[in-house]
Amino acid sequence: MDSRAMTCPTPCLNRYNESDRRPRFLPCGHILCTSCCEEGVVEGELFCHKCNLLHSPIPSLQTLPIAYIVEDLVKYYQTMMNSSAGACQGNDNSDKDKPKFVITRDPRWDTSSTMTSMLLEQYSIRANFVCNYSNAKAQLDKYMPSLNDCIQQHRSLRQELNKIVDLNESALTKLEREQELVDEHREQGEKLIREMDKVKELLESITSAKDGLENLPKIDVILEKAKDWEERDKERLPDDSLIDMTEELRLVLKKYLKVILKEIEGEKEEDEDEEEDEEKEEDENLNNDMVSLESNMLIDQILKFIKFRVNKEIKVEDPLFKLLLPELIERNWIYAVQDETPDEIRSARLSMYEGQIHIHNLESGGPPDDAYTIKHSDLIDLLDPSSTLTFLDFEKFDVEAERVHIRINSDTVRARQFVLLCAGTWGGSYANTRLITVWNEGDEGECVWGGDYQGGFSIIPGLGKGGEYVLPNEVGSVSGWYSNYRGTRFCITTRANPDSNLTTAFGKVESGLDFVTRIANSSYTPNWSVKTCGVVLEEACLARTGRRNVREEEESSDDSSQICSDG
Repeated sequence: MDSRAMTCPTPCLNRYNESDRRPRFLPCGHILCTSCCEEGVVEGELFCHKCNLLHSPIPSLQTLPIAYIVEDLVKYYQTMMNSSAGACQGNDNSDKDKPKFVITRDPRWDTSSTMTSMLLEQYSIRANFVCNYSNAKAQLDKYMPSLNDCIQQHRSLRQELNKIVDLNESALTKLEREQELVDEHREQGEKLIREMDKVKELLESITSAKDGLENLPKIDVILEKAKDWEERDKERLPDDSLIDMTEELRLVLKKYLKVILKEIEGEKEEDEDEEEDEEKEEDENLNNDMVSLESNMLIDQILKFIKFRVNKEIKVEDPLFKLLLPELIERNWIYAVQDETPDEIRSARLSMYEGQIHIHNLESGGPPDDAYTIKHSDLIDLLDPSSTLTFLDFEKFDVEAERVHIRINSDTVRARQFVLLCAGTWGGSYANTRLITVWNEGDEGECVWGGDYQGGFSIIPGLGKGGEYVLPNEVGSVSGWYSNYRGTRFCITTRANPDSNLTTAFGKVESGLDFVTRIANSSYTPNWSVKTCGVVLEEACLARTGRRNVREEEESSDDSSQICSDG
């Protein structure tokens, strides 16, 4: 109950009573006590302390009506206060930890009702704050450890990021110093060029032995300077090693920043295919692992990857492999090397085509001296044998080569043989082989035959037919010869035959079918040949590097455990 309604609103601020402070209505409608009304009479006129209105002279204050409703309210309030033993005690069933408070009667209540109201309000505000602070403190106590942990982690990251900045600053300092040396070297060369004009003049001025004895020493000094300049130029300029080193550093840092910013901005693409959810989750975990590498490991790997350029050998197990291989292929010559046989080294060029890594067929001989290398078998191990994407480049002497991609539809003997001959893993490939003929030209079941590798005999015995090889004879279907004899030959259907099925099918053309149809419609098929061939290292294959590293770590851990157990 608000006690302010029971007190005079004028400066006296006393509670109404039934004697000298009876509440009375003024003509303006406000209520004042009798005492204040008497004090408000000025020269017969009544002044309202509430609204500052001066009322016309009144014959007597007794003519002002009593506010009986206010008097009744004062009596009720006084009765309630006298019967109360206290106020605002906490609930006995409430939490024991919550603050409780008791307001007992105070002698000040009897002297000023306004003061009583103010005290009640202040006690209430205090009690609410104590309660709210207790709850807030509990939340803050829970929040502080997380906050401190985040601060500590960011301080640690700042230290490691400073190391990366130092790496960049070191590279920049070296480059700027190199720039100064180059500028100085160029100025010296330009100065020598001007002095060569002087040498020419001195040589032309020699007409006698005396002139020669006088001018030849001067000429020798200038020519000796020119010789020294040429030697310095050959020894150290340009410094390709410095350019390569800083280029690798920029490449690594840009890639990592790209991944980190992609994570922050939430631009990662979501896979809508529910069947690939599990693989997608593994890929995302790999990306998260790349972003959340321990800072020390990040520095070590950056330095390690920069230093690999000394021997220019790329490792599949390197955490930066997936990020940097496409970039390196765009910038450098990269070859996959097969050196399992000591007597012969074979290599395959890597290229980028439509954003994907293409591994060309192996050929005899090692890679160029300035090429980066990677182990061929490591890349082949990353392929999905049940869905390998291969490619064949068909060309004719007057037609530029065009690429045809063929997707293997299952892990079968025929499919494995086709992949081996596209990659050249076992010694030979479809590269430089001619197309053979067109069957059923212009009719249903029309197809282009190729793959006459070393007479066509299969390189894997027991090819088989029927069963898993039975598929509809559709446009773009890829099949083989029905027996081991000519078993390496392949056939690409260019006109469907709905009335028959293929019994040796193992793949289907994924792109370039229009070009194969043009070959079928050309005049003489054997003029066409396979310029190059190979396999495609798709994005999904690159993602397998992370799972492969985990698997190798687990196998290594198992081997170590077994050794300890045997010991």
